[in-house]
Amino acid sequence: MKRRMCLLGVVLLMFGGAACAGPEGARIPAPVMIDADPPLNPYLANSPCPIAHFNPYCQGSSSLRGPEAGDDLVVSFLPGSPVSAFLLYTNPDAQGLYGVWASSAFHVYTIDDNTTPMQTMWTINKPVDLTNLMSGAYILLDVDGTLFSPKANQIYAYRTADPTDFRTPIVQSAVLDLPFLGEDDQVIAVNMTYDGYLAFATAASVVGIVGRDFSDPQMIQVGGGGEQLSNSFAVDEDGGIYLITSKTMYRVQWTGTELTQDETQGAWSLPYDAGPQTLQPGRVSTGSGTTPALMGFGNQDKLVLVCDGRQIMHIIAYWRDQIPPDWQPIYPGADPRIAGDLPVDFGNPSAVGTNTEQALVIRGGDALAVNNFKGNDPLTGGLAAFFSNDPPYAPYGVQKFTWDPVGRQLISAWANPEISCPNGVPSMSSASRLAYCIGQRDTIWTLEALDWDTGASAFHVMLGKGLEYNSFWANTEIGPNRNIITGTFMGTLDIRPR
Repeated sequence: MKRRMCLLGVVLLMFGGAACAGPEGARIPAPVMIDADPPLNPYLANSPCPIAHFNPYCQGSSSLRGPEAGDDLVVSFLPGSPVSAFLLYTNPDAQGLYGVWASSAFHVYTIDDNTTPMQTMWTINKPVDLTNLMSGAYILLDVDGTLFSPKANQIYAYRTADPTDFRTPIVQSAVLDLPFLGEDDQVIAVNMTYDGYLAFATAASVVGIVGRDFSDPQMIQVGGGGEQLSNSFAVDEDGGIYLITSKTMYRVQWTGTELTQDETQGAWSLPYDAGPQTLQPGRVSTGSGTTPALMGFGNQDKLVLVCDGRQIMHIIAYWRDQIPPDWQPIYPGADPRIAGDLPVDFGNPSAVGTNTEQALVIRGGDALAVNNFKGNDPLTGGLAAFFSNDPPYAPYGVQKFTWDPVGRQLISAWANPEISCPNGVPSMSSASRLAYCIGQRDTIWTLEALDWDTGASAFHVMLGKGLEYNSFWANTEIGPNRNIITGTFMGTLDIRPR
């Protein structure tokens, strides 16, 4: 097709331009997929990681430099309660240092990781409700130093006594009660709109908006009920709220005054192939295991990407705004909103199954997925995560995909079937050009670093066999000291240059 072969578009792409002639003389944008952070949300903390998955786009990547091959790395472990899936950095203090907020199943606590070993500063008990362990996993820290952490049908606000000093005691500053949720419903995740409102989503696929002072909450039910949510959701600067349930991909629109599913306001929804309706080993729900992640901003092609629930899962890219007027479905019967749809076999064409419980990592026009498929053993749910470094259950495979803005197509860039990232959320440093995950080799937990451009192993660090090294679905985060920090089943793990 003419749009896939436009040499002018390639030349313009090199110089940051756009446009080549398409069918009937239409001008087709060919924007550069800039390797940069998405627009900053001014209502989030000014920190390396103020929210789960690093930013409201849920990209899981950072412009900070991480550890690299040749570094003399020191590993430290701080005991704590299981498990803080996401660790958030504070605003810098007067000395330019950052503290860390953590939210485990039983506690909210702060950490000073500016020293080795790390130190727990303050701890406060949180309500214990083990009905849904994902409730409270996804947290955020706002510009005023308030941590928002959901639990059951409530959202809690925590601060340090002095919001400018992470070393001062923690106080619970407010609680939002949502008693009108369904009897068994629970708040799963929170995000921040670009006009400063707290957005939240529940296990029963209710989407809500509330002021950061918990004023004027409003909610809408998506999908008419009967659809479950087990992941977080992404937010863009145009009011788009992107979530994937056990059956459907949604864009809900925040207009600045109301939530709507009105397509004339920009909202849309599209069913996807949810795959097996029985819970698979290592999964916490049926359907997709990924938080939607956004790709593109400014004049770039704007997409939202997920993995679906098929036995061999597929990576799906959707046009998140208006579908280009000259766009043709990518295969017969495909909805025009689908911009890309590729199987994810992690370089193993004989794979009997692939799945992931982790968000995709996005940087520029690249998207990376890790394999969490633990076979067809009857081991289910969270129990599989305990044994995911053992040979019968250990999954293997990492694969990167790239969006070609000239040909406007999603392609597989590389696959590495030898690397195992059993249960942790991966991340990426654009400064180091490395992807990181907590992995395993011969039952020993490791830090794995892969070359972002080739998929080759750059280096790895052998950690140990114990649960203190088991990431247990926690995020592998890049900190301000060229460090990797992650929650584990037994506390917090930090790996940094000496």
